[in-house]
Amino acid sequence: YYELKYDNSVASLEELQATLESGTTLIEFMSGENQLYVFGITSNDAFVDIINKPSNFDSLTYRFRKSITDFKYITHGDSITHAWDTYTSSAHQLYQILLEEPLSHFPKRSFSKLIIIPDGTLGYIPFEILLYKKQESATINYAKLDYLMQRYAISYAFSGSMLLNQSEDEVVTKSLRYVGFAPSYSSGKLSLASKPNNYQYFKKGRYIDLPASRKGVENIAKLLDGTAFIEEQATEALFKDTCHHFDILHLAMHGVYDDINPLNSHLIFSQTEEGNEDNYLTSAELYNMRIDARMVFIGACNSGFGKVNRGEGIMSLSRSFAYAGCPSIVMSLWSVPDDETATITNNFFQQIKNGASKDEALQKAKLQYLMDSNTPTIRKHPLYWAGFVPIGDMIPLYAPSKLSNNWTLFAAISMLALTIFVGMLLWKRFTKK
Repeated sequence: YYELKYDNSVASLEELQATLESGTTLIEFMSGENQLYVFGITSNDAFVDIINKPSNFDSLTYRFRKSITDFKYITHGDSITHAWDTYTSSAHQLYQILLEEPLSHFPKRSFSKLIIIPDGTLGYIPFEILLYKKQESATINYAKLDYLMQRYAISYAFSGSMLLNQSEDEVVTKSLRYVGFAPSYSSGKLSLASKPNNYQYFKKGRYIDLPASRKGVENIAKLLDGTAFIEEQATEALFKDTCHHFDILHLAMHGVYDDINPLNSHLIFSQTEEGNEDNYLTSAELYNMRIDARMVFIGACNSGFGKVNRGEGIMSLSRSFAYAGCPSIVMSLWSVPDDETATITNNFFQQIKNGASKDEALQKAKLQYLMDSNTPTIRKHPLYWAGFVPIGDMIPLYAPSKLSNNWTLFAAISMLALTIFVGMLLWKRFTKK
């Protein structure tokens, strides 16, 4: 039934099941005009659900998207409460429609990882911030909501066949090479050839500079013993010349999507007067490149957003990197502010260095941000932290450090010794009586 209904992939059910580890569930959607076909797959089980779309499904999806991306709507005094009500109600309704029945086939707590293969506009939804419980309180507190990411580490795939092609075999044991590109937009050399319409980070004839992201790239390069190309070094020409030599690519810059011609969507490098490149790396150029990096982190606005082409999915910058050969991508579904982008990114790479898988690393980075007492309450709205999502292969890039393993062993031995010591004291006390 799966192979008959699913026409966007040549992957068979058996092939997909063979790639799924124990504790992982894959949920794949195929959207019809009035129904959703939902396939739930584990390494040894498979179910299909046919869900009737409610008449307000499109408007519900729109309201959910607005409640997590419309900055003025979310932060304006007159609409803050309305945005809260819209988000909490639509996030729970979408969970009920999309996941409640498919997940009911699997025992609770039988898995901790969830892979989502969306279809059509479902690709605009970050499933990790759907709410599995209805919010009863009228008090606005985004840190206390029952997000799906509290239960599962969630990742995504463009299709079943691409997930198979992107799957890596094992943790890398060699030394990985990191490179980060973080342009400066304050030099005054920025060309207006690609001025976007109504882009919030384009002000007074130039793009707003991203100093926090630039500092983050320098910090991560030190953490991973890698290379940072910042300010005027971060050019398109240098990226094309060097990207083949690195295992981890990190692009901390502005990105612009073109919803009329998706192949013109592009990343914006530092603008210089040298070289033959225009410093706008387009999707069209990426489709004609071969990039063998193990992971690319696209810290650019809307890198996972784009036009939906029926039978092909969302034509985004991140999809271009996948076709260029990158098996694992972290992308953004909307414009995340610079300071928050830097915080989430730094937390993510620290978790990666500690040996976490990419989905777990991003899950922990978001929860760390959300629970941090230093994070202002107003900035715990999903707008500020939920935009980045992982897609493709999730295998860890680093094995857990020996130091971490040694400390775990030391803690276990210490606990055992303490238990024995306390037991002996109690035995002596009671035997004296």
